[in-house]
Formats: sequence, C-alpha cells, structure tokens
Amino acid sequence: MSPEVNLGHMELLIRFKFEEQAPELNVEMHDFASKLLFKCALQAPYLMHQILAVSARRLAVLEPEKADYFLQTAMHLQTKAVSIYNESAAKAQIDQSNCSALLLFCSLLGRHLLADLLARRDVDFGNFLGRFLEFLSISRGLMAMSVSAWDLLLQSDIKHLVLWALEISQSAPQGHHCDGLQRLVAESKDLDASSKEACMTAIACLQVGFDSLLGGDTRNQKFLMVFMWAPAVPQEFTELLSQRRPEAIAIMGHWALLLHYSRDLWHVADSGSYLLRSISQYLGQEWEQWLLWPLSVLAASAP
Repeated sequence: MSPEVNLGHMELLIRFKFEEQAPELNVEMHDFASKLLFKCALQAPYLMHQILAVSARRLAVLEPEKADYFLQTAMHLQTKAVSIYNESAAKAQIDQSNCSALLLFCSLLGRHLLADLLARRDVDFGNFLGRFLEFLSISRGLMAMSVSAWDLLLQSDIKHLVLWALEISQSAPQGHHCDGLQRLVAESKDLDASSKEACMTAIACLQVGFDSLLGGDTRNQKFLMVFMWAPAVPQEFTELLSQRRPEAIAIMGHWALLLHYSRDLWHVADSGSYLLRSISQYLGQEWEQWLLWPLSVLAASAP
C-alpha cells in the first residue's frame, strides 16, 4: 500500500470477506481462498487496492445512506489498482510468483465492473447494451490474461479453484428450461448456420446455469454461471449483440432471468427484473414469444 493508506482503508479491509465477493465458492473453499487471496495481495499492491475497491463497492449497496462516499472511494481505489497494474504487473513476465495474484485480480475487477454495470438504470435499453458490450470486451481481455498463464496456474496454489470452476462451467446442460428458445433459434430463417451455432452455445451455458439454480443444488456453486455467462459466450454471439440482432438480445433476456433468480446477491439485486422488462420493451410484441418463459416467471414472482 502507499502512504495514502488511512483508517477508512482499514475499515474496508476488516469488512472484506472473499466469499461475499465470490458467492459461488462452496463453504469448504472459503478459508483456503481467503488465505490465498491475502497472501497474494501482500506481494501485489494492485490486488490489495482492488480488494479495498470491491469492498467499498459492496458497502455502497449495504449502507445506502453512505453510498456516495463508498462509490467514490471504490472508483478511486479501482483506478489506482488498474494504474498500479499497468505500471508494474502488465510489463512483467507472468511466472509462478505472480500468476495467482493476476487471476485473483482479474476475478475481483470483473465482479466490480459487473456490479457497476448492473446498478445502472437507463431509459433506453440500447444505452445499456452499449455498456454491456464494453463490459464484455474488458471481460474477454481479463480472461485472455488468465488463459495466457494457464500452464502456470495449473502448477500454482490456485489450481484447485481453477479446475473446480472449469469443471462446473463446462458441465453439459441437463434440463429443458431453454428448449423453447433452442427451437426458435433452430427454426429462424434470419440466422445463418454459424450464427445459430453461436446462439446455441450461449443458450447451453444458460441451461447449465438454470440446472444449478433450479435443480435443487444447495451448494454455492449454483451461482457460478451468473458471473461466467457473459465472458463465456462465443465472440460471434457478441457480434450478434453488437448488431442489435433480436435473437441474441432475447437470449440475453434469459440471462436476465438467471440474474432475477440470483437477486439476493449484492452484485445483482433487482437488475434481472429491470433488464428483462427493458429487453421486452425494446424488442416489442413481435418477439414476445421468445421471452414467454422469462416473462411468465417474472409475473409469477411479482408481489
């Protein structure tokens, strides 16, 4: 840390819990993950600053009367974290000594950016989609950094977390919640074969998420796809979103339902219901059949 450290930063550190930033971690991983995180942070100032930043971001949600203060603090610390990273770690060769810190930094920064994205409320869905695409671009960059260190990560202290997350994210879809959506994509006359394949991959990832959340899994890992879906979708699917293709936006509406089912997470809150309604309004009645299931769930859960 720098000479700028103060009692406010100490509060952020004391109130930080890794399992509240990464709620998909199963209970048996909490102690190991927390110890590893702080061990790495003591050697990587950019990671320590990001820990404080995301802690402040969470407190902005928990203590709305102090939200402005915590949001400003979070932004300042995040900017500092990225600056330190760019000045040091980004120029250093990735090796056994820094690969775990790099992955943890990418993970926490990604969570922070997602929370910022989902907290925004736009009148026009098009504005949200623009920022979502920016988020996807950054997320892919963060993932690329992790992938570049893959062999090192598999030999590091963090390998158990990496393999655990990879196994879940690559699970084969089991349920039938997205069958109707798959049928609509398959029958579409406006999508070519490669676009359909990209859409089907994005849908399969969503189904894995619904399998976990709605399949009776009581472990925290059921939340993994809430965070992993966006950076995991194929590049071609991202391009369909950038083209404002309604099929891709409707699929994104099912991710909004995944968010709605995860609304108890501080990163998410009521963003799922807001996003789904915004997408429905943007697409209009012509595409209503593509959103029948998500909208029916939303209507049934309304107070």
